Amino acid sequence: MPTTRVEEGGVYAIQRLDRGQSGFEGGLRFDRRTLNATPIGGAREIERAFDNWSASAAVFTRPGPGLFLGLSLAHNARAPSEVELFADGVHIATAAYETGDTTLDSEKVTTLEATAHYDRGRIAGDLHVYGSKYDSFIDERPTGATFDADGELFPVYRFVQTGADFYGLEIEGSYALWEA
Repeated sequence: MPTTRVEEGGVYAIQRLDRGQSGFEGGLRFDRRTLNATPIGGAREIERAFDNWSASAAVFTRPGPGLFLGLSLAHNARAPSEVELFADGVHIATAAYETGDTTLDSEKVTTLEATAHYDRGRIAGDLHVYGSKYDSFIDERPTGATFDADGELFPVYRFVQTGADFYGLEIEGSYALWEA
């Protein structure tokens, strides 16, 4: 990794409106990330700057005692890290030669999530179901090439951007056997 100076700043606002058994919540964030790197070998400094906007909106209701239901929609952006942009060498921990890409753009994702929470007496539980659709997901992929470092071969990986979809669910439950 070349020496890299990273400057970050951001502002955000979150608002929530409770109307008895239901409500709304929204958020907006702007952040700026600037990275300056001097590549190994004395080439001229590279600067990349990223301006990212993120927003979210949610609705929720409490239809009965101990029950909470929510639905949220969010669009988020993330600037690439210094490794994703500037890596160029063997990474000892992964035993791979990693290559960054200075042309990467911000990663963008839109996520829809449904939430159910129940907490009544000794029983509690949570269920979260979500789907995330990425535009320009940053991924590290093998190139098929190898790098020879003094007779030891390392597979070469490169950071790339692609579309990606993630879906999932989380379930948590508990029962209090004893209380004192």
